[in-house]
Amino acid sequence: MNMRASTPTPAGGPAVDAGLPGAVRAALWHGDQFAAPVRPACPTGHAALDAELPGGGWPRGTLTELLLPGPGQGELRLLAPALARLGAEGRELAWIGPPHRPHTPALQALGLQLRHLLWVQAERAEDAAWAAEQAVRSGGCGAVLWWTDDHDTTGRQALGERALRRLHLAAQHGDGLLLVLRPGARQAGSSPAPLRLRLQAAEPGWIELQVFKRRGPPQTTPLRLDLRASLGAPLAHRLQQPAGRPPTPAPRTPSAHGNALALPSPADAAAGRARVPA
Repeated sequence: MNMRASTPTPAGGPAVDAGLPGAVRAALWHGDQFAAPVRPACPTGHAALDAELPGGGWPRGTLTELLLPGPGQGELRLLAPALARLGAEGRELAWIGPPHRPHTPALQALGLQLRHLLWVQAERAEDAAWAAEQAVRSGGCGAVLWWTDDHDTTGRQALGERALRRLHLAAQHGDGLLLVLRPGARQAGSSPAPLRLRLQAAEPGWIELQVFKRRGPPQTTPLRLDLRASLGAPLAHRLQQPAGRPPTPAPRTPSAHGNALALPSPADAAAGRARVPA
């Protein structure tokens, strides 16, 4: 069902390293091996994906890029297990500039603890980059997600690689996740991110992932992941119905919250911030 694209050479290096001092040998990285992470990785919640990432999960204290052809490719369902784990540890989850208004029942269905979720919306790309950097430098966020289309609301070009490099350097002082979600057209551009993935939806409930930059051997075959288990009962039930037939009613789970977001305070409203209700 899930496919693993490549099998890195086991750690240890070629025999030529045997004559080197132990400290030097331990610091060497061979291109046909996964590099050892500086900090323990955060498991993605998907075993097949963990096997494709150096350290066996999302890297901490560094920049990771997810490139998408557009929003709604399944990116939140992909990230939800790791975000839920961090929320359960009491870590804050900062979302900078998501393309749509966060929907409380859907986030609850993904296992996210909403009292730890902070939503920040900025009109200018410079302000969004600043907010992301401050969230990273604060040390209080278990994960910072920044959605950027590389243009602000006035149509001006965003800060690009310079902003990414500042974020990458800031992330190295902490142990949180830093994920920047960008348009797929930016794949050919340079980036300081050690890990870059391209994500797109496949058939309903599935996604296709290509790890096109990592500290390890190149991935030759895209990875397909089945995320139907995280869709929630109503949508998963709908996908099981034969095509062309009206769907039968699915079980409904009442939600404790009708609003997607609590009304921000005047100060937060001026800064473009709102916190999801607990």
